[in-house]
Amino acid sequence: MSKEDYLEQVAISLSQLSRFQAYTILNQDPWVDRTNGEKIFFLYQMNFSNNDIALIVGTTLGNVKKEISIRKK
Repeated sequence: MSKEDYLEQVAISLSQLSRFQAYTILNQDPWVDRTNGEKIFFLYQMNFSNNDIALIVGTTLGNVKKEISIRKK
């Protein structure tokens, strides 16, 4: 395995770990009753990609883009 392949595998693993951690946080008591919009903007502020946000929150990419746009104003 080349150095580049190894680094790519590490990056993939870290990305998966961060998604899992975000999912865990959003399913704890302080976040359970919050709206999807609040969850989306929280993940946006944490620099998650729109695709990852949609996956974590369980919504569509269009909804993620809409919520981010509304909350940035």
